[in-house]
Amino acid sequence: MLNRFSDSSGLKYNFREIEGLDIDEESLITYKAHISSDEKHLFALTNPYKTSTDVRLIIIDPETKTGKSISMPNMLSTLRFKIDMQQGGNYLGVKEAINLKILNDKLFITSSANSDSYVYDYHKDSLHLYEFPHQLVSLRKSAEVKNEVEDENGFFSEWAKFKYQTSFDKFLWDKKRQQYFRLGYNLIPQETPELEKESEVFLFTYDKDLNLLGETRLDNIESRLESPFFKDGKLYSYVNVEDELGFAVFTFNFKK
Repeated sequence: MLNRFSDSSGLKYNFREIEGLDIDEESLITYKAHISSDEKHLFALTNPYKTSTDVRLIIIDPETKTGKSISMPNMLSTLRFKIDMQQGGNYLGVKEAINLKILNDKLFITSSANSDSYVYDYHKDSLHLYEFPHQLVSLRKSAEVKNEVEDENGFFSEWAKFKYQTSFDKFLWDKKRQQYFRLGYNLIPQETPELEKESEVFLFTYDKDLNLLGETRLDNIESRLESPFFKDGKLYSYVNVEDELGFAVFTFNFKK
């Protein structure tokens, strides 16, 4: 049972001391905890391994030791896409993820399994759901998945039901353009599933109010970008160059 958790700044909180949460004390907070830069707000998600019937954003005021949780129904379908295999001493597991990211003093709650996004403005204490009219990709993954399997054949068979559908990355912010961006990927099947890396790569762009501005397939990119970020209007991604850390740099000339 998780009674204590900490964030990257080293602050610690005893879960039993937080007043105002309408969930039980049996460890529903995940390891995915984020704290605002002013350390006045702590955010976490309910643990998908503890409950599969609800996804809630947990908001805590560390100073007053008070908190609340808000249900996010558009994230619930993400919990269907997980598979576990235990065979002797071998274990395989895979799942789609719900992610938290702070951008421009707002918390973005996104799923790898659909394009819907919640944005929590913690200065105004308001949560807004954004549903985007994407045309190049499906808006969400869909499949009936067996969550527990007995062998590797079953594992890869169930995984194939959703792994080749569009996966969505977290949002990125381009300060120079004052626009948000997001990447999407369609994994391409190969004869050896364990070695699959090649993907169709899509780039979506949104204005500062998260109105969809455009979308395109990036034909010259053939695999998932590692930890991408924008700097000076260019997109950077980590790459391994002869066992040394390097960057791939992408320049975009968007037509207005």
